[in-house]
Amino acid sequence: MFFKARQEEEAGKEVAQRGVIYARYSSDMQETSESIEVQLKECEKYALEHNVVLVREPFIDRAQTGTSTQNRKAYQELLGLAQTPERDFDVILTFHTSRWGRGIESEIDEYLIEKCGVKIISVSQPFTASDAIESVFMKGIIHKIDAYYSMQTSKYTHAYQSANARNGFKNGGCAPDGYLIEPVSTGKRDKHGKEKMKARLALDTSPGKFDLTDQPRHKLPEFAFMNAYQGRGLRWLAKEVYRLGWRCRYTSEQISASTIRMWLINPAYTGYMIWNRVKFMRKNGKRVNRPNPISKWVYSEQAAHPAIVSKDLFEAVADKFMRRLGRGKGRPRADGVNGDSPRGSVRYLVSGLMECGLCGASYVAGQNKRQDKNAVQVYMSCNTKMRYGKKKCPSVNINLASAEGAVMDAVLNRLLNEAEIKQFIEAFNEYIQEDTGQLGDEVAAVVKQKAKLEREVANIKRAILDGADSVLFARELQERKKTLDELQPKLALIEGAGAIPKLEYDPTKLGFWTASLREFIAKAEFDQRRELVRRFVKKVVVRPDKTALMTWDLPAVAGFFDGEEVPGGTLDLRVLRLNGCGGWI
Repeated sequence: MFFKARQEEEAGKEVAQRGVIYARYSSDMQETSESIEVQLKECEKYALEHNVVLVREPFIDRAQTGTSTQNRKAYQELLGLAQTPERDFDVILTFHTSRWGRGIESEIDEYLIEKCGVKIISVSQPFTASDAIESVFMKGIIHKIDAYYSMQTSKYTHAYQSANARNGFKNGGCAPDGYLIEPVSTGKRDKHGKEKMKARLALDTSPGKFDLTDQPRHKLPEFAFMNAYQGRGLRWLAKEVYRLGWRCRYTSEQISASTIRMWLINPAYTGYMIWNRVKFMRKNGKRVNRPNPISKWVYSEQAAHPAIVSKDLFEAVADKFMRRLGRGKGRPRADGVNGDSPRGSVRYLVSGLMECGLCGASYVAGQNKRQDKNAVQVYMSCNTKMRYGKKKCPSVNINLASAEGAVMDAVLNRLLNEAEIKQFIEAFNEYIQEDTGQLGDEVAAVVKQKAKLEREVANIKRAILDGADSVLFARELQERKKTLDELQPKLALIEGAGAIPKLEYDPTKLGFWTASLREFIAKAEFDQRRELVRRFVKKVVVRPDKTALMTWDLPAVAGFFDGEEVPGGTLDLRVLRLNGCGGWI
């Protein structure tokens, strides 16, 4: 085979490569130029021109995001085949690097595949087929650009939805029980001539589909709030509403106590539109949500829909049930005392940062006490293992001092590094392509409303000068001026959402700044140190071999240096070495 290959090479005959095609799109609304059919056609054209023999049917993921790899079935199947010795292909063809993925997970997978001898080629980016050093460098830059584009798009979407919620419109999803979705015309049309609509909440004045009572549906949450205020519990409420004939919205089953609890802590029942109460993420392949702090909630400045309960009643009821949800059971406090304690009193540096690499559960603090000595062992353990045992999750326990020491060492000696921060800022400024998005519709609407109010203010002033009732018109004038004052910061917020701040630094000050921040973290009080660590470190995933993958956010560090928030975030991967569960203290 050696001599035959040499003869073919000398004769100028190119040896055929075996390949497969991978294609993906993120949404059913994808443009034609990005459709699966076009991707397959371009990959097949490249294979024909470059002597690549396609040995399998294309691997296709439809309506799957590129920022995560867990739910992409075709991707995972292809990844498994590429890392087996029995694979029958050496090349993976994809239309663009962004089709393979838009994040650190897909970059790591590409690295592992290439270590196994399989090359990923983007047919629309010819340099990816080369093994030159410049090609490797450019691929790394393009991967960062793809990830940045995804994060920037997410930022724009968040800005649009925030403005929509502040104006009292709903951003999607079903209405709270007791309300209906009411379409509202915007007076505009899309490029196809179809009228643009927005969603607003309206009272549900009809009985539910499965209800056995003639009472309007909006009376149900009102009944729950009134009885909860009088001291009734959730279980009593669930049984009572079932006895009165109310049923679930979508089935004929009894309404659960957890559903009623969600009503009692939902501020939308006061008439104000509330959005961004939770953040969504993937955990073990499933879409789950986690509550956001109140500071991140977005709400309408005025009542946007009919209220079912008053604000005072809601505050009185919600405060009780939020306090119930906010208590942790059986977790050790910083002073070593077991028992119930508010979660905010846990004073461990790595609390809330560590995750299990096997099941994805959070690592929580535990402790052992020796009977013969006054010694306490504090350790971090997988919550699944702590609750259900080793059979459910055979993860390792990590000594608390070892975990905190490894994280602090990485932050002080590997993260706050002048060369690393400088390199990131230079790459960001040089290669990131600005994508300011389209905020025209939102800006035009606010400008139009502002112009209308200014005309009304001028007319009112003219009427007062002409001898109209000054008391009545003065009140109208004051209200419009107040609305105008509120519109100006809203306009600045919408316009500022599209501005991408540029990272700048002074090389003479960068070293001094990193050294000063390292010294501050090392000498700071616990609360200050923990806040800074949580700002820089995203998570620490503990693996069965007692090592951990720590991800941090370099733009967050650069944001501290520049004094303002940096858009998006690039995750940098580092491996920590952790000890087992030892070390009595």
